[in-house]
Amino acid sequence: MSEKQWVAGTIIAQNSENHSVFLVAKNEETYTFVTTEIEEERTGLASILEHFKMKMHIDMNALKLFELTNAVVDGHKIPLFVFELIHPAATLSEVLKTDAKDLSWEKTTTLQAAMQKWEISGVPRFEKAQNQ
Repeated sequence: MSEKQWVAGTIIAQNSENHSVFLVAKNEETYTFVTTEIEEERTGLASILEHFKMKMHIDMNALKLFELTNAVVDGHKIPLFVFELIHPAATLSEVLKTDAKDLSWEKTTTLQAAMQKWEISGVPRFEKAQNQ
């Protein structure tokens, strides 16, 4: 029996004030990257995209892969996919499904706090996101 493998991801988007925000998972008062188990019949990329499809009203063609890097969490390597949301068909609050209460759109400072809990090799470039 093999150990579970995980994949992480976030999505960069522009909010109504034209600030960059990131999709993060929230747990009580802490934030982290969105994570899901890599399914046996799927790649890491397919698994995180399927997770986003289950939680969001979004056309997957509206996502552009922005960055791919690796993270180490509790001694386990996890691929980290960063996507950019291009021209959402709805406001960001409408993109999340009603049962996706564990996800939220947060500004760069929240993402930076989440990143401190992860050991990330080749820190993703968020130049667009830091122009707030």
